[in-house]
Amino acid sequence: YRPGIMPLGQPRFVTLYVQMGNDVIPWLGVEQAPVLGTFSELTRARELEAAKSFLVAGLLAFIGLYYLYLFSLRTSSMASLYFACFALMAVVRVLVMSRIATTLFPESDSFGFMLRLELASGSIMGFFFLMYFREVIPDFVNRRWARFFLVTLTLHALVMVFVPLYFAYDGLLKAQQALGLGTVALLVWSLLQALRLKPSAGIRILGAGVLVIAGTVINDILLSQGVIESVHVIPLGGATLALCQGLVIAIFNARDRKRAEVLSGELNIRNQELRRVGELKDQFLANTSHELRTPLNGIIGLSESILDGVVGKVSPTVEKNMRMIARNGRRLAMLVNDILDFSKLKKG
Repeated sequence: YRPGIMPLGQPRFVTLYVQMGNDVIPWLGVEQAPVLGTFSELTRARELEAAKSFLVAGLLAFIGLYYLYLFSLRTSSMASLYFACFALMAVVRVLVMSRIATTLFPESDSFGFMLRLELASGSIMGFFFLMYFREVIPDFVNRRWARFFLVTLTLHALVMVFVPLYFAYDGLLKAQQALGLGTVALLVWSLLQALRLKPSAGIRILGAGVLVIAGTVINDILLSQGVIESVHVIPLGGATLALCQGLVIAIFNARDRKRAEVLSGELNIRNQELRRVGELKDQFLANTSHELRTPLNGIIGLSESILDGVVGKVSPTVEKNMRMIARNGRRLAMLVNDILDFSKLKKG
């Protein structure tokens, strides 16, 4: 965790003393062979390595913030929140494992903190990774096994804070690797079940992303055990999965947009039909009202003429009936006039 560039000047002989272990990691030894070169060449190589780490961290940070934004637009979608936490935790892991902090602040005593953060970040990433898939394919992730891995990953991350460093890096690292393999195996099995029972383009793309990240997990485990010579690539696997997830979202958005266009076209057709039916109704009311006004006016006029004595004096019973006919006729005429006025208002 200390900067590895040591200016030597121009001596004729250089003796290197290598500490094969220490109080924290007794079995560590030398991870990489010492590299000799000019100070400028080694500095440039380290700057290039730091730039690569910053590039990966920046990509993951952008992905994490993007999914946080998606979650803010639709808070009911917890999958976006879990994936954002996974990506942001991957940013922390990239920056810790790249030794950028100790390079920028070589005099700080951050060895223990950085080591604990590196180990805990793997368990936290696994936790959010599993929570994300529980939201995406809830019907195919075994609830009992998922609950087991979620609890053990949480306990593993918490224990890192309290146990001695030599035990954290020795015993708990192997436990974390076993949990990582188990989590990946559970997700691969769940996706295979989803592909068998409910195949879709989205499931296939997510399956490809999970296979990539499974390969990166296996690579990092073999690398930490000294079986192969490689580099840590789990963050790149997370970025690949994020790209797969983005592709799935783009496919779903395209389908939703196409479906919305079809529904919008059907809605326009229905609106035109309703508008045509409304116009026919208004025309029918207007024509009917005009046809009713003429006989109504005749009925009202005749009844009022009889009341005025045009045909002579009438009996009280006839007079009462004529008044009722005239009154109801005027009421019906007012209703017809209201219907005509309403039709005129609708036509503008």
